[in-house]
Amino acid sequence: MERNKTIDINKRYNFPEWCIRQYNGKYLVICSETANWIVLDNEQQLDFFKSLTEHTINDAIAITKCPKDDYVNVLIQIEAKHLEEKNVQPSFVDKLSLHFYITNVCNMKCPHCYMRAGSALTNELTTEEIFNVLEDFKKVGGIDVTFTGGEIATHKNIVEIIKFAHELGLEIKLLTNGTLWRPDMIQEVAPLISYVQFSIDGFDESSNAKVRGVKAFNKTLKTVDLFVAAGVKVIVAITPFFDSEFESNIHNYVEFIKDLTAKYHGEDFIVRVCTEMLEGREISLNEEEKVKYNELTTKIYSEYYGVDLYDYPFISKMRQRRIMENCIYGEISISANGDVFFCSRIPSVPSIGNVKDIPFERIAKLSRIIHEKSNINNLRPCKDCELKYLCGGGCRIEYFGELTSCKDIEHLDVNDIPPRKCTKEYKESFYDLMIRTNTRIFQ
Repeated sequence: MERNKTIDINKRYNFPEWCIRQYNGKYLVICSETANWIVLDNEQQLDFFKSLTEHTINDAIAITKCPKDDYVNVLIQIEAKHLEEKNVQPSFVDKLSLHFYITNVCNMKCPHCYMRAGSALTNELTTEEIFNVLEDFKKVGGIDVTFTGGEIATHKNIVEIIKFAHELGLEIKLLTNGTLWRPDMIQEVAPLISYVQFSIDGFDESSNAKVRGVKAFNKTLKTVDLFVAAGVKVIVAITPFFDSEFESNIHNYVEFIKDLTAKYHGEDFIVRVCTEMLEGREISLNEEEKVKYNELTTKIYSEYYGVDLYDYPFISKMRQRRIMENCIYGEISISANGDVFFCSRIPSVPSIGNVKDIPFERIAKLSRIIHEKSNINNLRPCKDCELKYLCGGGCRIEYFGELTSCKDIEHLDVNDIPPRKCTKEYKESFYDLMIRTNTRIFQ
């Protein structure tokens, strides 16, 4: 789509603070505080841009004697990407969210399950206690709740729990393996939920059975059909099994995704391919295997969409003028027995205590404190990096372990958090991403 815009040649720009990075034959003009940038092809364009910071457009053209194609290119980027704009929004809105593992019971024993789900935990919360938690969460400003497990459909009162959360006014999301839902249950909960995410980890019955067990594949697909037909937004999350056959089956995963998206064309339906496999019941990848897994799962995405895995979410955030100042660290997670954590990867972080013993007002307060302390502007070397709001610093568990392992959150001094180890190659991957997506972000 083309758009025309008239620019006053006497206009004088007022850009946010910017810096120049030369990379791969290009010049990146990066406005760190607004997570914005333009890409210049040569020194003439660079000279013209620098002149624009002190002169009107007309004067900059006269002073630099920049060729028309070059100064037009620069002006188009400045206007199309709103380089002067200083108002930005955080990617993660300051709202209280709850990740609620209502049971550890599961009808599957997936080898990659980081929760080691299967049997119930000792002293799992009763339904009444779950209701109390939801009420307390709502009272302190809670907005949305994600119900997960274990398998949520094994809970005998799952429908009543969803109804109760809906009556409180909470936005509800469900994570499930999809094998235990009856049509009557689906009809009852469908009008009450925001979306449901299903785990399907193979492209057919045989490949899925390696993870989910026999006969799960078609059961889940039938449940997907029912939720889609009921008008619910559906997400299918695929975490492929990592074995000697995985690489040769990349095309089969791509074709499976194509078939699913074609089947539900026009519906509120998406497929996500997980690019990281956490340590689970029977899975523990070494560093080399983690890199290989990321490479192969990324290839599935790239072959299906025809673009790099990270392009679409990156473009979406930049179009919305959103800065990456944090990950979701600080979000409240509660295990089936009531233990409280500040990340949904609860085996990877310490509990701060049990919801039966800690007032929810305090839980909410600590959540906000840790979310603030894990802000990119409190972390080294990120806070001084020109890419800080484009990168966000990454997963706090992976890169800032001393932060996420701290139990005394209130007294944590951010200056005591060791700096993340960042490499030249990592930064250059972002330069590549910025160059690759530059014109695609144009409004």
